[in-house]
Amino acid sequence: MATSRQMSACGTIMPWTRFHTGRPWVCPGCLREFQISRSRLNVLKICAIGFALGVSYAFGARDLWLLAATAALWFPALLVCILVAEHTIPQRLEPYRPRN
Repeated sequence: MATSRQMSACGTIMPWTRFHTGRPWVCPGCLREFQISRSRLNVLKICAIGFALGVSYAFGARDLWLLAATAALWFPALLVCILVAEHTIPQRLEPYRPRN
């Protein structure tokens, strides 16, 4: 896992310890605001649904049990997907856009 990130706007190297969730990250070099790509989490959620569905089906769940097992396994599957993605796919930063 990377310990620092080069900002795409100005090239300033910013350590990951300065990143936090819930508010924008301000680059110390250019003072622009950034956030982690919103689409990343949405893709991980869809992957977790597919992973949970596949595991449930492999263990023999069918009909309503398949739906219930997928719902029960979705959150643990999401944690696994996030863990794997954090170690294999670098974070992409985009300009900050507040949620409406």
